Amino acid sequence: METQQQKGGQMKKWEKGFKVVHRTEFGELHSAVPLHGAPVQYAHGLVTYPPKDCGPLCVFGELESARFYMQYTKQYMKGWSFEMWECQYTPAKENKVWVDNMVSTLNDLPTGTRLADAVKLAKLLERAE
Repeated sequence: METQQQKGGQMKKWEKGFKVVHRTEFGELHSAVPLHGAPVQYAHGLVTYPPKDCGPLCVFGELESARFYMQYTKQYMKGWSFEMWECQYTPAKENKVWVDNMVSTLNDLPTGTRLADAVKLAKLLERAE
């Protein structure tokens, strides 16, 4: 498995995960449900990092958790197009996500959520339109 150079020279291994994203009307891939209104943009094959004053990113560790989340979210976000991607991610040490001063712990996030310092979309698995 690939490794990723981190600050301080430490290497982190990439792990397999699943990322649910929203495909915008312009074809861009964004966070499925932007945490506290702060969308993150993703692209196939490119490494995505948390924006400044935000972190870490959210992925799912299991396919079924990602699938359930995508279908559940689709019910409430009428007219939105969602995609589930197999991804690679580097696990974060944190157990919470934040945007500016707004914080959500793992207990506040969907079941199966994993936190990541970096995410790379690898393969499109499913669409929900």
